[in-house]
Amino acid sequence: MLVVEDESLIAMDLQSTLESWGCIVLGPFASAKATLLAMATGLPDTAVLDVHIRDGTSEPVAGALLKTGTGFVVLTAFRARDMTGALKTGRLIRKPLDPARLHRELEACLPLA
Repeated sequence: MLVVEDESLIAMDLQSTLESWGCIVLGPFASAKATLLAMATGLPDTAVLDVHIRDGTSEPVAGALLKTGTGFVVLTAFRARDMTGALKTGRLIRKPLDPARLHRELEACLPLA
């Protein structure tokens, strides 16, 4: 489970929530550059992306995930109409984090076994 979030408290909460569900968390990463470098060693099953991160937006990460057919959730304070490019294809959840909704959306992103 890839996590891209640059706000440390949110990142820690998200990581803790995901790990409590048995997920192995890759990250959290605060920049697209660091995320893409990590993805070069292996692709996640799914991902949670914040929109605005340290080096701009998570658009490059969303694009890379889209190219590989990897579903993802966009966890942000922004509205759907504010999403651009590949970020529009993610399942949008508005902050603050609702763990039950995140769980449902992530399950919908996972490939069928």
